[in-house]
Amino acid sequence: FYRQAVKPHGHPWQNVVSAVQKDYRPGDTVVFDALYSQVPFDYFANRMNFHPAENGFPISIYDWWNDQGFKGWGSPIIMKSDLDKYASNLSSSGTKTVWLVHFEARTYDSHYALMESLRQMGQATEIPLPIDPDDTKPTGAVSLRLIRVTLN
Repeated sequence: FYRQAVKPHGHPWQNVVSAVQKDYRPGDTVVFDALYSQVPFDYFANRMNFHPAENGFPISIYDWWNDQGFKGWGSPIIMKSDLDKYASNLSSSGTKTVWLVHFEARTYDSHYALMESLRQMGQATEIPLPIDPDDTKPTGAVSLRLIRVTLN
């Protein structure tokens, strides 16, 4: 209890939402590489009265849940063809900037295929986030990252 009370705690999701909100423009799209990361993002975005255009990869978590009999955490199995179709749809959508919320990628997208596909479509810049003192990953391995991709 003492450690919980005195140890500083991070605010990773609030930091991500604030970083996107700061430079978000109409026409931008927030993309979640791990579908379930849309839920905490939306929770804090709603608390900040921020409602960006969003898109899960390959669909939103809410659409995924609505299509499933079991409403537990999970996501579809993504094939290379899904990635190609997703990238094609994104590039033809008129979106100028994509904000990639990159979360638990080793589990969900271990080859970073979505991030690499977005990098090929435009200029990618990682947005620095404050260090989360609660992140227990080994040094250098960050579980939550924000990548801004300006599409060509």
